[in-house]
Amino acid sequence: MYTMITFTIMWLVIVSGLLAGLVAAQDKQILVVQLQGKAVGTTRPIPQVPETGTTQGNCFDVDILSLGDNTAAGTATHCLTDIRTVDGGMALTATTFFRFPNGTIVSRQRTTVQPIIDGAAGMTHITGASSVPLAANVLAEVGTGKFAGVPGNVRLAGTMNLSNFKERNEIAVDDIAIIRLAERTAQLREVQRRLHAEGFSPGPIDGVLGPGTRTALSQYQAKHGLPKTGTLDDATRKALGVL
Repeated sequence: MYTMITFTIMWLVIVSGLLAGLVAAQDKQILVVQLQGKAVGTTRPIPQVPETGTTQGNCFDVDILSLGDNTAAGTATHCLTDIRTVDGGMALTATTFFRFPNGTIVSRQRTTVQPIIDGAAGMTHITGASSVPLAANVLAEVGTGKFAGVPGNVRLAGTMNLSNFKERNEIAVDDIAIIRLAERTAQLREVQRRLHAEGFSPGPIDGVLGPGTRTALSQYQAKHGLPKTGTLDDATRKALGVL
């Protein structure tokens, strides 16, 4: 079990490095971040877990860091529910709120927590999701801002320190999360139609943020005094009336 989980974490680290270079090409539909921090849990409301009806979780706030340079990218909250103790480890449901400056992503997955056999610096357990690869586990109806209504998948693995979990309800985490979001094709088609109506040809109305659409967005932004990013940022969506 330890070997398998260790391999999973190594795989996530390798893939994270590869995906980091793809972020711009995918219009930031793939996000690779690190979650770090130590916190004491508090009871807070969460979206209902359909399988158990749970509506409150034991929640811990940590930092979101950009992978590679460790700069602050937001904050996250791990909310743990429906915990089951198994052979010195745990199986639990994790509802995670990823709060970025341009919106919030909420994921939910069944997670396995196992003791580290050989030891690690300041950490006692290894964590890993047991969900089906690429299965949708983003709660699209809970997302906000740029991520409102966007489905996707979150894969997460890392380590935890549970030394003070029972006595003080305190944990420390060091996780890597790969967040893959679906393209907002319906919204992009509407953007393309509005750009075309205003005289900025995006090419085919296909819901794809390709070179033609990026050029049309840049031209639209230049005309309306917006930052010339060539992307569908919040200011451009608001100007186009597409939210």
